[in-house]
Amino acid sequence: LSVAYKWLGEKKVYCVTKSDFKDTTDKAVCKHLWKLFDKADIVVAHNGQSFDLKKAKSRFIYHKLPPFSPFAVIDTKLVAKALTS
Repeated sequence: LSVAYKWLGEKKVYCVTKSDFKDTTDKAVCKHLWKLFDKADIVVAHNGQSFDLKKAKSRFIYHKLPPFSPFAVIDTKLVAKALTS
């Protein structure tokens, strides 16, 4: 399990994996991702609606993390599909 992300206006791309934490289960990565989602106003992801967000939310529930703050989602797969239709 890994998470890669970049904040708007920053050049640096971050990548977090299970091996970055003492706890090598996915819980630490899930907590990190939860904090990112909770801070975000907009999340941009390819296939985010159908895969990434569903998987993340299910792991958050599994680890008993509370709901995160709402954010808008831009799914680049759906955008690309709309442009080619």
